[in-house]
Amino acid sequence: MSGSRFHGVVVWFTFCLTGAVAAQTGTIIWAQSTGDKILRMDLPSGRVYTIAQWPQLSDPVALAVDPIAAKVYWAQLFENRIMRADLAGGNVEVLLQGSPVRDPVAVAVDPVHRKLYWAQAYGYTIACADLNGNNPEVVLEFPDLEAPPVALALDPEEQKLYWAETAGIGAFDDKILRADVTGANIDVLVGYPDVRDPLALAVDAAGGMIYWAQTSGVGAYDDRILRVAVTGSGPIELVAVYPQLLDTRALMVVPDQSILYWAQTSGEYLFDDKILSLAVPGGDTVTTVAQWPTLEDPVSIAFTLSTVPIPAASDWGLLVFLLLVLTAGTIVLIRYRTDETAAA
Repeated sequence: MSGSRFHGVVVWFTFCLTGAVAAQTGTIIWAQSTGDKILRMDLPSGRVYTIAQWPQLSDPVALAVDPIAAKVYWAQLFENRIMRADLAGGNVEVLLQGSPVRDPVAVAVDPVHRKLYWAQAYGYTIACADLNGNNPEVVLEFPDLEAPPVALALDPEEQKLYWAETAGIGAFDDKILRADVTGANIDVLVGYPDVRDPLALAVDAAGGMIYWAQTSGVGAYDDRILRVAVTGSGPIELVAVYPQLLDTRALMVVPDQSILYWAQTSGEYLFDDKILSLAVPGGDTVTTVAQWPTLEDPVSIAFTLSTVPIPAASDWGLLVFLLLVLTAGTIVLIRYRTDETAAA
């Protein structure tokens, strides 16, 4: 049986497992620390596929997508690696390992100029290489970066890098900065007290805004997402705040759909890991896109509008699972009717 012939059943069953998904289109990809996995969800169907998992990878901390080649890139702390695989699964490769990569925390892909960028805590460094891992070089390092970078974003068209730092040369020295991809023209866009404990960053180049998530505000449980113009000028706007979000670990904007996505590892309840979305600007309704147990401990997210092939084995795996469920249900029904007949 082909995937198309039972697609409706698979979609219905996946809907039951993941919950309702808003009428959004594209593919959302995330890395999670529990189980060491990279997964993807196709929207609006809500179908989830595994791209790579342990032992193919270990301890992923960040990922980014090349929509042109349909590749996902990720950084992992285990053996200080940067790796990639097909979005459809397979072709897992180690691109960089060892001396060029030390304690990576974030990655970004430039699909236009075919470059890969990563930020790392060791040496307070931002580096780059070709998308195949060749020609690694340092773009920025200490003292240009005064503290370990914690997040990285890229505007390929304007050739600008954005990053967040925490705990710089002075107390409460949290910052969001930008520079040319060459490392020139460093600008501080926002600093403390407007930025407190930033953990995630996303740039909306089309809208001219930079978004960041932080875990501290003016009070307890004051997690929030804010934004400001990419130049750092103009007012700082509050986008979302606790209890709309809690313990946000990743952030991204899909300009073509004017949607902001974020991943969080805590919520109102235990095991409340979620990916959520909000229309920007001006949206006030937060939509749950995925939640536990579909995902556990998400640490990074990415998105592509490109059509991604469905792994050949995925439909058969789901088919086998559905057949097992249906078989178990049939056995229960037969036993019930047998017991009912005997009682009569």
